[in-house]
Amino acid sequence: MRGSKKALDLSTDMEPVHGSIDVAVPPNVLWQAFDQPHLWPRWNPCFFWCRNRRLALGDQLIWCFEPIRPWYGYKFPAIAKIVELESGRKVTWEVTVLPGFYAQHTYCVEPLPDGRSRFSSWEKAYGWGFRQVSKFWIAHFTFVKDRSLAGARQLEIRNLAGDRIDADTLPRRNYLGFLFSIVVWAAWIYALARLEVWPLLIAAALLAGRLAYAFYDLYVRLAYQRLAPGVHAALNGGGNTLLVEDGNDVLMVDTKFPPASQAVMRWLRKNSLLPVTKVVNTHYHYDHAHGNVLFPAAERFAFERVPEFMTARDGEWWRRHMAVLPDHLVPAAGVTIPVGGQYVELTHLGPGHTQGDLIVRVPKFNVIATGDLIFNGYYMFFDESNEGVDLSGNVAKLRWLAEQWPDAIFMPGHGQVARAGDLLRAADYIEDLLTQARAVRAAGSTERDAPRDIDLRRWNLLILPSFHDGRLAWATAASNAKAAWRLAGQPP
Repeated sequence: MRGSKKALDLSTDMEPVHGSIDVAVPPNVLWQAFDQPHLWPRWNPCFFWCRNRRLALGDQLIWCFEPIRPWYGYKFPAIAKIVELESGRKVTWEVTVLPGFYAQHTYCVEPLPDGRSRFSSWEKAYGWGFRQVSKFWIAHFTFVKDRSLAGARQLEIRNLAGDRIDADTLPRRNYLGFLFSIVVWAAWIYALARLEVWPLLIAAALLAGRLAYAFYDLYVRLAYQRLAPGVHAALNGGGNTLLVEDGNDVLMVDTKFPPASQAVMRWLRKNSLLPVTKVVNTHYHYDHAHGNVLFPAAERFAFERVPEFMTARDGEWWRRHMAVLPDHLVPAAGVTIPVGGQYVELTHLGPGHTQGDLIVRVPKFNVIATGDLIFNGYYMFFDESNEGVDLSGNVAKLRWLAEQWPDAIFMPGHGQVARAGDLLRAADYIEDLLTQARAVRAAGSTERDAPRDIDLRRWNLLILPSFHDGRLAWATAASNAKAAWRLAGQPP
């Protein structure tokens, strides 16, 4: 469809989808990464593939988007023309190839004081073709905006860690899952064409394998990220793990659970970081503590009531592994422990995700492990036991951390490495969830009604699995709404 910027500005088909993020990356460094479209999929999770090597005015961009949700299973090809380019600052492209559809998308890098940058995304569309499926397009534009800003955040983490941002250092994309999907689709087409038992069984087995691989790739496969010299995060595979190495000491914050804890052990061995001399469990949940069994010789730290909580809530498992319960108990006032030539602070902030949370701060590099106070980018799990969550406390702790250390790097309990702004967004989410839950409960809504009456769509979070009480459970908008409804009925 032929269109124009003037007509787009006058159109009332939609409000622009716009967002920005401030990052501690010099503008020239951020633009250098953005000026290489073929590298976009390696840092911006909304892109699956891009053909172009550089941005050039008048060029056609050809790329594929990832699906809005990982389990949707499509790849979305796109073609656009670059109509505006201010090198080092801004690029705009227009999409005109679809019938009755005209859109413009602008990315901008603005310089800020102290060598920082503001990265922004703006997108708007109009036309009869857009109006027919506007709900999808607005969801897609929101996905692109959110994932682009999250990608810029990860570039910031790499820059703060002292890593270069270029083709040699950005993590490479894994296309094995996509190739697997092609094989599955081909098998199903063949099986449905033949309508014979064996081809159908083989196609079904391949589909089951693809789903299992997708689960592994999204939630189990470990990703290692350097946060500072001698400081790494092992993401996914249960709760995230922080590793601090200094001299002859190796500190491990949250030990995951098998088999992920065994995978971390192999990584430590490969990188000559064994033995682990100190372990911290930020709270008592299994996905942060069952890996203790692999480090029986380490000093094991936790809040003073955590062993009590472990045996009360997960007694059958811990009675078989009493020897690896935390043996260095941290009082409410907190402690400071040596790790090689530096000191690490263990602090209890009061009730939050559980009644026994610790945060772990590495002052030398201003890196903080928050435990499950934040699930960055995911719906949360709420422990509703007596030892469990205090939603208002969780909000207060996140805001206090962001205010106290606005320039820190935060390793969340789940999700990507975060900054103070991510903690504030997580606090806003919990507060919105609790406020809505109280309102709908007061209006007479039941627990069954809660997922319908509590609207969490604007948060655009991802679902997260966990094996609660030996069963696979999922943190979703519905589960969060029901949990908040129940918690809203508890006395303060």
